Amino acid sequence: MFEKHCYEHPRDETHRITVGGGGYIAAGLTGSLYVAWKAGKAGFVASFVPHVLMMLALIAATGFTSLVLPSAQQLIILIVAIPGILVFQSIYMVGIINRTYLDRGWIVHST
Repeated sequence: MFEKHCYEHPRDETHRITVGGGGYIAAGLTGSLYVAWKAGKAGFVASFVPHVLMMLALIAATGFTSLVLPSAQQLIILIVAIPGILVFQSIYMVGIINRTYLDRGWIVHST
């Protein structure tokens, strides 16, 4: 699920970019900013709206539930939903990085 990805430039084999375990953590926590750093402007544009939507889901999961749900259910939301949203965001953002490099014609290796 959290594969390491290596991107190689099609004409210059010395130009490589790698996304590993730390990349998934960074993508989960910073979203489109990490995509912009790794994949450039095209990746940022593709990831911005999904990142905003996932951050709104995080805010709703923490803020809204604290007003509506009892404390035991709030704890379950915090333990299950918040990490789940962050894991989903990290996988989704790395997927956008993959698509961006594939669209540019780069070679993608997954291990």
